[in-house]
Amino acid sequence: MPGQVAAVSRNEVYSFSKPNRDAITLLTGLGVEGDVHAGEAIRHQFRMTYEPDLPNLRQAHLMHEELFDELALKGFKVSAGHLGENINDFRKGLLGEVFAMDPASGEFTFKSGVMAVVRRGGTVRPDDSARVELPPLPHRPLERV
Repeated sequence: MPGQVAAVSRNEVYSFSKPNRDAITLLTGLGVEGDVHAGEAIRHQFRMTYEPDLPNLRQAHLMHEELFDELALKGFKVSAGHLGENINDFRKGLLGEVFAMDPASGEFTFKSGVMAVVRRGGTVRPDDSARVELPPLPHRPLERV
């Protein structure tokens, strides 16, 4: 599935939104160079308090740009970097729009992207081409990390 990088973001400090950048550097097994979430062990503030030794499976946050269009139709002005991909002053109700309850399983389905582990480092810029490679069958739902 061909695609294109719309924006890249990184932040050196913990905050919900991340500033967009001209480029980011991915570091194999660590995440985004200079980002507060980069590292071998989990760097998510909440998770570090009770599971500090977990491996970092949240090295890069990938989000589909179509989510911003969907949210705009509902009156939310959100763009790349605002949702922490790598909601401070946003209107009430936004959180409810980025997840839904799966009626079949009764579990939450998050629309706000996927977390990834960096398997191959390098520089990424807006307008770079991107390709999705699906894992071998059988496919199964992603687990929460």
